[in-house]
Amino acid sequence: MIQLKQTILTLALLITAATGAWADQLASSYSSNATLNAVTVSASMEVTIATGVTVTINNGLNITSGTLTVKGPGTLVVNGKAGSNGGGGDTGGNGTPGSAAITGNIVVQDGATVQATGGKGGNGGAGDPENGGHGANGAAAISGNVTVLGGATVKASGGNGGNGGNSEAENGGNGGNGGNAFAGTLNYKGGTVTADGGNGGSGGGGYESGLGGSAGKAFATSVNFVSSDYILTDGSNAITATQVTSKKKVVINPKVTVNSVTLAPTAASMTVGGETLTLTATVAPNDATDPTVKWNVTAGADKVKLYKDENCSTEVGTAATDVLTVYAKGLAVGEATVTVTSNDDATKTAACTVTVIQGGPEVDWNKATKTGTFKMPGGNVTLEPEYYPQAALTAAPTAINDVPATTDGAIVKAGTVKNIGETETAQGTVMYYVSQPPLDNAALLALAADQWTADVPTATHLAEGQAYVYYYVRGNDSDNDAENFSDGDILATNALTVNIAAEPTYAVTFADGVNPEPPAQPEWTASPNADVTKGQTVTVTYTGTKKVIGVKVEKKAKPAGPITVTWNYDDITGSGNSFTKDGVTITAGDIDFDEKNFKGGGTFTTTLGNFTKIEVTTSRWQASGEGWSGSTWTGNASSVSFSDDIKDRGEGTTKFVFTIEPTN
Repeated sequence: MIQLKQTILTLALLITAATGAWADQLASSYSSNATLNAVTVSASMEVTIATGVTVTINNGLNITSGTLTVKGPGTLVVNGKAGSNGGGGDTGGNGTPGSAAITGNIVVQDGATVQATGGKGGNGGAGDPENGGHGANGAAAISGNVTVLGGATVKASGGNGGNGGNSEAENGGNGGNGGNAFAGTLNYKGGTVTADGGNGGSGGGGYESGLGGSAGKAFATSVNFVSSDYILTDGSNAITATQVTSKKKVVINPKVTVNSVTLAPTAASMTVGGETLTLTATVAPNDATDPTVKWNVTAGADKVKLYKDENCSTEVGTAATDVLTVYAKGLAVGEATVTVTSNDDATKTAACTVTVIQGGPEVDWNKATKTGTFKMPGGNVTLEPEYYPQAALTAAPTAINDVPATTDGAIVKAGTVKNIGETETAQGTVMYYVSQPPLDNAALLALAADQWTADVPTATHLAEGQAYVYYYVRGNDSDNDAENFSDGDILATNALTVNIAAEPTYAVTFADGVNPEPPAQPEWTASPNADVTKGQTVTVTYTGTKKVIGVKVEKKAKPAGPITVTWNYDDITGSGNSFTKDGVTITAGDIDFDEKNFKGGGTFTTTLGNFTKIEVTTSRWQASGEGWSGSTWTGNASSVSFSDDIKDRGEGTTKFVFTIEPTN
């Protein structure tokens, strides 16, 4: 009999759990995402949620006793249970109210985020021909007391009221009221809090339309501001602490005070009435609640004026302004002090000493003839030539050694030119000149302009031994002053020394079956038939008795063999999520081309054949996958995947070497 009772009790418990009457319980910590249902907490406890992890509770969190403390930096999302909709009929049924997302007391701290949404009220049912049913009220997001500490975030949204049901001939049902965001007291000790009451439901249509429900409030009771460093808004406009219980929406942000104000430059000079001086203030930290400043000329106000625009049309007053960059214009010869002061903290200031000098006469410069004229003022003048910026290298050319002589293989990896100023294109071209004897500076400067080339030099006209590649940057010379750039220096010290390998040689053979098999003497001979260089004359002789129309020559491909493709640190440039060079492509979830980091796993592919080996050199190899042993993959495939990340710390470390077996 006892055994039978135990069996019945166990079965009853299983049935109860299966129908959802028993709540899923919270764990003390979460390191991965989780979804729970109708959780009950019956004693005080702490829950820690890891970075990037979200724990979701549907159908409410009920804290029946004690306090739940949520620690971050992860996120807890709690959704209240929605009410049921009323059924239709002669008279529409009323909806049922939603349930609160969180019932009971909760503490949020250590960077945690809690998002609570009250359950929506059910809609009223349609009535035909009588009245439509009424929509039910939405529930509060949090019905207990909430304590929020610095660094934490709480977002509470009251449930929306249900809509009233429609009626064919009588009155439409009334809409339900929106739920409050916080039904209990908020103890604010820091952090960010957003409270938004639910929207009222709309009235149903009918002979007379139903009334719409009222919106819920952000706070039904009060806020205890334990911390005084906060900013209150209704989502857009500033409000006072006494207004929080009258608003539908309230946002509480922690106040971030200004630590410092700096000014650049701190000293400068300018001419009277001519040029303008740009002064930029920097407020730290950059997320300061009040980053506004006051500008003033604290000494020498008759020497300098400040303007908001570069055209100097709108003056800057001494009242508070959010303009962090101003423009100074010289009024008279002398010295002035420009001061910028934080509106958040008047002790945070910075200053620039501006010296105003008398401007000289304008020189009428003729670019074509390189001559200029000006009218001499009544005093001595000092001439100061102005040059266009000099084009400069982003990366200098580098030598590629051991390229066979007389071949078209490049002997230099091309240099690149910087984008100077605000231009979008590189302002110059790298020019090359190749000589096998070395040249001094005088010989280089004596070269004609057309003897230099922008083409990357090859070994086509070079013999075995050393070659010297000279280079400079030829600046752009357009009609637009912003695109004129001076040439870089032409110096013998810029030379690259390149080792040129011996000229390749080839063999001459006859097709199978042309000559008799040994020991008979061959009827056909070629001279020379070994170590033949490109362009060398070969004599073909026939001693047989057949009449010969001619001799066909077929250039035979080199025997297939492994191909090696190497990517060095400087090769890996670009943008996006893929990089291709020399027939090999890497695609990754995210590529940081500055650090040469390949994140989120990816794939190597090639159009040249099949990989047989991939060797990766980095300072922080973390990738893995099938075929990988450490940072080396072996196998035979045209596509190779890796998981995790390929990372680097030091410039010049990353390197990839691919060994590929051609498929044709």
